[in-house]
Amino acid sequence: MRDVQAYFGDKAHAYRRSATHGNRDELARMLEWLAPRPGERALDVATGGGHTALALAEAGCATVAVDATPAMIRDHPPLPRAVCDAERLPFRRSSFDVVASRIAPHHFPDLMLFAQEAARVLRPQGRLYVFDLTTPADPAQARVIDHVERLRDPSHGHSWSPEEWRAALDKAGLVVERLVGTSSTFELELWIARARMPAEREAELRRILGARPDLSGYGLVDEGKMRVLRVELLARAG
Repeated sequence: MRDVQAYFGDKAHAYRRSATHGNRDELARMLEWLAPRPGERALDVATGGGHTALALAEAGCATVAVDATPAMIRDHPPLPRAVCDAERLPFRRSSFDVVASRIAPHHFPDLMLFAQEAARVLRPQGRLYVFDLTTPADPAQARVIDHVERLRDPSHGHSWSPEEWRAALDKAGLVVERLVGTSSTFELELWIARARMPAEREAELRRILGARPDLSGYGLVDEGKMRVLRVELLARAG
């Protein structure tokens, strides 16, 4: 948690302006999958710049936003909010109809604990939505991708594979209704600039990407474009 706070503490403004995190099409798809009803209670875990929380609130949900980094929610949109770890949510059992976490679980050190906490705070038939970085099932490819992500962001833990997600959610008692692999493509230089890496780490990252290793589609795809692998899922509490 301290690594995450240290990394993101001075980058809150950049993440609020991030076109990646605020992607309108992806937020619209989240709402389509969740089908939130006005008045439902929603929790945005690791809210970052607040894009997910705002989308849920605008859909009529009574939304609470939480993040491990105080600076991320200090100037957050005017919603109920709290500083907490994703693996220790400060809410009672069966508090929410919806739990969402976008572009964040790769920072969570323990996927199983997060899945258990999501299951605990969800009401019966409540929905969990996740959209995040992922890796192929091949452990060697996963290690390279995690290394690249960690060069850019030292707080990066692991991009959980679809198989890891399914196993953790099943063990937590959540029923996976939809789980798909997808990808996002964006401007390489903006992705690098937002991270504000030291020169030596940036050089190593560029060297690896420039070699264009076979990483199941992750990496450079066109001039100036970067593709990352995504997992998107919807699970339901029993």
